[in-house]
Amino acid sequence: MFVARRLGPALLALALLGCSGADRPRSQPSREGGKSERIEDLVDLGSSGPARPLTTEEQYVIQASWDRLISACMAKAGLRWEVVTSRNLPSEANPYPTKSELLRSGYAADFAAMHLSDRDANERFLNDPINSVPPADQAAYQRAFSGTKTLTVRDGEGTATISTDGCVAEANAQIYGSVENALWLSQVVEVGTPSQLNRALMDYPDYVQALRKWQDCMRSAGVSWMDGEGAGPNWDTGYEVLRFQMVTDDTAPTKQEETKIASDDAECGTSSDLFDVRSEHLPDVKAKVWKKAGFEQSDKWRLQQASLARAKLVR
Repeated sequence: MFVARRLGPALLALALLGCSGADRPRSQPSREGGKSERIEDLVDLGSSGPARPLTTEEQYVIQASWDRLISACMAKAGLRWEVVTSRNLPSEANPYPTKSELLRSGYAADFAAMHLSDRDANERFLNDPINSVPPADQAAYQRAFSGTKTLTVRDGEGTATISTDGCVAEANAQIYGSVENALWLSQVVEVGTPSQLNRALMDYPDYVQALRKWQDCMRSAGVSWMDGEGAGPNWDTGYEVLRFQMVTDDTAPTKQEETKIASDDAECGTSSDLFDVRSEHLPDVKAKVWKKAGFEQSDKWRLQQASLARAKLVR
C-alpha cells in the first residue's frame, strides 16, 4: 500500500493490513479518522481462521503481490517498474518486557534483521525505478505510477494521502478491495502501537512522574542516547533507545550493548516504579485506544488475514 503520511511510521508497515471484498459494500474512511461504516464486512473476510498477527512470511506475500501488480500495470503502459521485494521483515519485539525478562533475554529483538530491513527499505527508496527514467519522461512515468488525483484525510497522526488513479490505485484496490479501504486501513495500523500507547499513558500524572524518574536513572547509568538529537521525550523502554542508536549509527547494536541497556532498564524501571505504574494503567489505556478506534484488536488481525487472502490470488 502506498500512503503518504506527514507523521507516521515507515511506509512498509502500512502495506500489511486487510481489505474488504470488491463485491461487498465499500468501507468509507472517516474524515475524522474514526470507525469505518462497514467494518463488519472487512472483518468477515478474515474470519475463517483464528485472529492472529501476520507472520513475517505472510507480510512478504502481501508486499510481493503488491509489487507484482504495480509491475504488470506499468508494463501495460509500456513502462518498466521492477523492485526486489525484501524478505528482511523482522518480527516485532515485546514492547513492555518485565524485569525478569529483561535480565534473562534482553528485548528478544533481532536487531541484525531490523538493520537489514531498514537498509533494504532505504535501498528500495534510492533505487526507485523512476530514477532510471530520462528526466524528460519522468512526469509521464510518475502519472502512470501514482496518477494525478488523491484522497486525503486527517487522523491522529496528522494527515494521510493516497492516490485514487494510476497503477498504485489499481494495486491497492485489488489487494484491499478499494482505494478508500486502503487509506482507511493505513490509519488502523497506528492503533495500539507502543508510540500511541505511550502518548495515551501521558494522561496519568503518576505515570509521567515515574517516567521522568526512569529517564533520570537511565541518564545516570550512562545511557547517553536518552538526550540525543531526535530522541523521543516519552520513551519509556531501553528498546526505543537501541532502535534510535541503530538508525543513527546505521549499525545493529551488539548483544553486549543490548544486555547493558536491558540491565539498566530493569533496575531503573524498578527503582522509579515505572513497571508497576505502567502495568496498572496499560489495560485501561489499551481499552480506551481501541474503543476510540471503534473496533477490537482481533478485528485488526482479521483485516490482515483478509488482505493476505486477496494477495495470494495475485499471479
